[in-house]
Amino acid sequence: MASKITSSPATGEPKTQNEPKRPLMPYKLLEAAIDGNETDLKQLLGLNDEEDHPPHTKVSVEDITPMKPSDCLRSATGMGDTILHILSENGCVNLVSTICTKDSSLLEARNVRKETPFHQAARFGHDNILRILIEHAKKLGDSELKELLRQQNCLGETALHEAARHGHGAVVSTLMEEDLELAGLVNEGFVSPLYLATARGSLDIVHNMVHNMVTKLRNHEITPAFYSGPKKQTALHAAVLQVPELTKELLQLYSEPLGKGADETGRTPLHFIASTGNHDMATLLLDKDPSLAYIQDSDGSFPVHTAVRMGHRKMIVLLLQRCLDSGQLLDHNGRNFLHIALEANKLFVIFKLLKDSKNKLPISPWKKMFNRMANTMDNKGNTPLHLAAEYVSFDELMKSLLTKNKLDLTLQNKEGLTAFDISVIQCDTKSGTNFRKIYTSKMEGRSSTGWFQYYTNHKISESKLRAQFEDDNPTMDESEAKRISESVIAKAQLVGLGSVLIATVTFAAAFTLPGGTNQDTGNPILGRKYVFKAFVLADFAAFFLSIMSTLMLVHCSSDKNPYRMESYVGFSLSIFSIATRCMVMALALGLYVLLAPIGKTGILVLVMASCLIIISNQVTALRSGKDLFWEELLDGIEAGDSGYQSRESRVKARLQDGRIVFRLFHALMTTPLKLMLKLFYGVFLPIVGPLIFIFVFALV
Repeated sequence: MASKITSSPATGEPKTQNEPKRPLMPYKLLEAAIDGNETDLKQLLGLNDEEDHPPHTKVSVEDITPMKPSDCLRSATGMGDTILHILSENGCVNLVSTICTKDSSLLEARNVRKETPFHQAARFGHDNILRILIEHAKKLGDSELKELLRQQNCLGETALHEAARHGHGAVVSTLMEEDLELAGLVNEGFVSPLYLATARGSLDIVHNMVHNMVTKLRNHEITPAFYSGPKKQTALHAAVLQVPELTKELLQLYSEPLGKGADETGRTPLHFIASTGNHDMATLLLDKDPSLAYIQDSDGSFPVHTAVRMGHRKMIVLLLQRCLDSGQLLDHNGRNFLHIALEANKLFVIFKLLKDSKNKLPISPWKKMFNRMANTMDNKGNTPLHLAAEYVSFDELMKSLLTKNKLDLTLQNKEGLTAFDISVIQCDTKSGTNFRKIYTSKMEGRSSTGWFQYYTNHKISESKLRAQFEDDNPTMDESEAKRISESVIAKAQLVGLGSVLIATVTFAAAFTLPGGTNQDTGNPILGRKYVFKAFVLADFAAFFLSIMSTLMLVHCSSDKNPYRMESYVGFSLSIFSIATRCMVMALALGLYVLLAPIGKTGILVLVMASCLIIISNQVTALRSGKDLFWEELLDGIEAGDSGYQSRESRVKARLQDGRIVFRLFHALMTTPLKLMLKLFYGVFLPIVGPLIFIFVFALV
């Protein structure tokens, strides 16, 4: 060979000493090599036998830069590619063997990127050419063959890296057969070929490499370099983000460095799985080693904490099933997963764990552990209840926390505040009242002096307590009261006007029945029609509800408490919206009973009215933030969101977000079963339910 190959003692990267300076490749030779024109190549390189006479094309010396065939064979392009590089890339099998026989030094020739013909053949998946190169390299000796196969380019990558990255399974098999230790060479980013194949999702290549390692190497010979990845990751980090079959393959190589190996952020493969919520993948790892659930990342978070932040309830349940005490694990701030769920605004996770009996957790141990978690104080002295009092506006969750668990309500944080103190300070106008009711009832059961005496002992004046709680409302300044009052009055005026209009219209409709009346008897002409009876019921329902809405506003005007006024108006608005839907349906039924005998227009009217009601339902629900269908659907899509936001602010942000259509479409495609259930409860029942009620009574 023309140059001698040595290896760097530090990295194992082969280095070429005394690389010969090659003449520039003639244009005609480069053109013929790229086109794969074997006839021209043979003549230019002097590879024709004496009996070989090309029948048509003949390249004269004048066509190219005057250069001997031997010089053409040694020439290279501006990037340092020799004729063997180009032919290995293009797949010209017939000439490769001849050229290697003519000049074996080309086997180790390296271009500007320090790539050999082996790299080129591997990158483009030419296994037949690679085998020819290996056969000629074997003639130089076994040590020379290994040195050629292990040569690394400017990125420190071998031919096996190239084959694994581009998914050429046959090339990988050929290289692994010749030198199994190639799999243990990493590039400058410490990335192994196995990691590249895993990240690509090439199951056949991963299976081949793992099978060779398991069957031909001893356990101690499979070092971490064989599955090393970037940023201190392992191939298992990449596998858990792919299909379970890849993970199963890699678990055959399982060792502590592979399973418990952490990346630069301290996250193990199980942390990755917890963030994606892949239940099946987590089961594979926990079956292999349950202790993986007890490893912290650099932020002090355990896998269960990651699952909580991402809102993956099934993942949390799985971790608790396999490692029940993982719920009590604390991060660097001394917080368990209840603290973290409240901090990350993943209230539905806690609520589902408290409510859902399908989580298959052992009831007695889980309940005892939950009580301990709920009373755990973080580094600031806050229990989960402290955080709930500060951030949560979900009354049902508060009720579950306070009424079904043995919580110590007297615990104070480092600022000397209990959860009740924090709720008073926060003055949550939407849910604070219910929270205080539940809290004070619990306090009275614990102390004969009750909550009033409890707060007196904490040096809160009696006058302040009475001013704040006698009316069951937090205190407010005048500007806040004025703002709420003005808003309530504006809403009340609009609702009142609408209610009166509906009452007037429906009252008039009752005496101007569709179809008229019989002049002799005074009975409605269409009175025996089924749809006519439904029309009468819908009209009366609209009239009744509009009157009820009006009476609620009258009662509201006599109350001076802004919060109760707002509650009355909100309830009145809900009744008014139902009355509006009943009026629309009454109109549609009235038109249908008149138009049905003469055409299909009546059916079209009913369909349009139903669509209008459905759209009205969803718009109203989105603006009020109370519709579980859209709310939970969007919560599932935005499971990675964090921060403390009220339902109203979240819904408002979603309405302003132009990507809501894409998110809903994504949800439609990814959760069809859940969507069908939500459609049934959120759309079908609210619309069809009242209609069924009306039609059934119309039969009487």
